[in-house]
Amino acid sequence: MRMQELSQGFVMGALSRDHETVDHLLAEVLRATLAAAPERAEVALRELLSQITRHMDFEERILFPVYESATLQEAGQGPTALLRSEHARIRTALGEMTRALGAGSLPALSRAACELEAILPGHNVREERVLHRVVDRVLGPLGALVLAARLMPRAEGNPPWLEGPVRPGP
Repeated sequence: MRMQELSQGFVMGALSRDHETVDHLLAEVLRATLAAAPERAEVALRELLSQITRHMDFEERILFPVYESATLQEAGQGPTALLRSEHARIRTALGEMTRALGAGSLPALSRAACELEAILPGHNVREERVLHRVVDRVLGPLGALVLAARLMPRAEGNPPWLEGPVRPGP
């Protein structure tokens, strides 16, 4: 098997797994609100916030600029502009969820979680069908692997190649 075949889809695979994790955590928040279990909702929401924030920060700081450079698009144009605006809507829904939980209102938490649940499916499809595939292709096997490795939790003593800039390949 060639290196290209081995590495195909590293970025898409890693970020798609993130999407699945976020979906699972959001469902757990909703289940906890239905069960009137505020402690469970708080634990699930804390985990959801951590996961989704890390994911969006990675996309905005690393993935979107790689895509824009590879496609010669400016940050305020094309698919990344739409995805950034959706990230703002996601952050708004997360803020509403956090405020609702802080106020002890499980019904408000459930409504805000449903708002987030309405945004995510279309957003994830746009990322997976356009952005992730293009980035996997333009970075090539090693670049895509390095980028996907950056999604892993930070360990002390990461090698320097995990810390430097990632640029599209030839």
